[in-house]
Amino acid sequence: MTLHPRLAALLREALEPYVAPAVVPALLEEAVAVADDADGILGEDVAAWTAFVEGPLARVIRRRLGEALVEALLVELAAFATRIRPSAPAPASTDMQVSRPRIRRVTTTPVAGRRRGSAMKQVKTLGYAAAVLDDELAVRPPLLLLTTDVQRQKALVLRLDAAGQQVAIATDATSALWMIDRSHPRLLVVDGEPAGASGFAIAQEVHDALGAASPKVVVVTASPPPTSLAPNVTAVLPSMSAEALVEELLRIVASA
Repeated sequence: MTLHPRLAALLREALEPYVAPAVVPALLEEAVAVADDADGILGEDVAAWTAFVEGPLARVIRRRLGEALVEALLVELAAFATRIRPSAPAPASTDMQVSRPRIRRVTTTPVAGRRRGSAMKQVKTLGYAAAVLDDELAVRPPLLLLTTDVQRQKALVLRLDAAGQQVAIATDATSALWMIDRSHPRLLVVDGEPAGASGFAIAQEVHDALGAASPKVVVVTASPPPTSLAPNVTAVLPSMSAEALVEELLRIVASA
């Protein structure tokens, strides 16, 4: 299956506020790969959009980014469906007409310091940080967690969220740099070796790219540290359980 160019462009536009732009093409490619109709072209119409979004794309996002982000994106993507122009006239028979995309509800919560009349939508995710408005981020900058272990990622996010910490997720140095620019995290936590890169190398890459604007970095690893660390590395922790790691991170945040 391949995507109609306009459909692909709309999907990218809908996803990029929620997911690092560098990651969006990979998500779409994976969703296309798992679609049932391997030889077809996904056309520019609401029926094709709804089938693709609520089927293969939702499965990929759920697997890669978490259940909560799926719900948020289905709302956003259903709204984008209204911008699709049908590629053929609507059928005359009411039996053949396509039902409207289902709208999913997302919980909205007010946040301290909100501007009068602003819509403060906060979506808590088990994947990448979702759409959080800039003035909310200014009140409570997130921790940025860089890891590719999905089960451990979920365990960490759930515990940090329960402790009142907002968490953004990245899976490699590229998406981490994008998230740092977007949300200005107070702490970058590199757990393990995401995408085969050591936490020390990632910390150095972030420092080289951002200099003084780089956030403090906590490296969680079973490997011994190098003889010299990047200036932004504030702590090196041994591999530990998710529960123990959250306790250490909360201690570091409190002392920062």
